[in-house]
Amino acid sequence: MEEKDALKGYVFPKKIGKFVSFVEGEALKIRVLTVDPLVAVDKWGGTKFAFIVYNFTDSKAQILNAGATIFKEIQKLHIDEDYGQNIKMIDIKILAEGEGMDRKYTVTPLPKATTLTNEQILEAKEIVLEDEIEGGTRLSKLDNSAMKPGPATYDETEPIDLSDAEPMDLSQIPF
Repeated sequence: MEEKDALKGYVFPKKIGKFVSFVEGEALKIRVLTVDPLVAVDKWGGTKFAFIVYNFTDSKAQILNAGATIFKEIQKLHIDEDYGQNIKMIDIKILAEGEGMDRKYTVTPLPKATTLTNEQILEAKEIVLEDEIEGGTRLSKLDNSAMKPGPATYDETEPIDLSDAEPMDLSQIPF
């Protein structure tokens, strides 16, 4: 009897959690259900925008915690008259290409919207962004000056007093 090569064809099952997860080269079809996203700064100082979405690809209501690139594309579609000026009424496809810092996202509106079922809507309503995203604030509560990504800012007009600082031996820096 010939041995089957299970190693060659085995694919780990995809874990589908609370948050949308992108796999390089695989497009996700989603419906954005939030027009007032929760805005938070991640641990690297980047601004993230959290939306409740229905992920048709994975058949689950989830949170899309997106950076500025995806946010701007969603915003463009939301205000575009050709799409009815309401992102909640259209489906979009998001494709992630590349890995790590080289990852790029393509956001494409789809020509026909899928009808959401009552069950899908109820599943999405169970998600409370404030319970899932630490330190977030609704976009409607922020002014544009607060939307600068990055770590907390400081007043650049105030000089920093280094007169008490000890001199540093630069040869001791390990890099």
